[in-house]
Amino acid sequence: AQDVSRAEYFALLTAADVLLVTSIREGVNLTLHDFVLCQQDTHGPVVASEFASAAGCFSSAVTVNPWDYK
Repeated sequence: AQDVSRAEYFALLTAADVLLVTSIREGVNLTLHDFVLCQQDTHGPVVASEFASAAGCFSSAVTVNPWDYK
């Protein structure tokens, strides 16, 4: 594992085309919020597990069940 600086983390979120969050169990995760803030100009899509705590906060996020592989 390699640590990424805060600046590099935000740069990666800004450059990303899409965010995919497939967690099956999660506490508070702010990655979704960070991605949306970093994507203010490009509006990249979000695909989030229905189990992600922040998935319900964004009406434009596509929610998926990571257990349903079909």
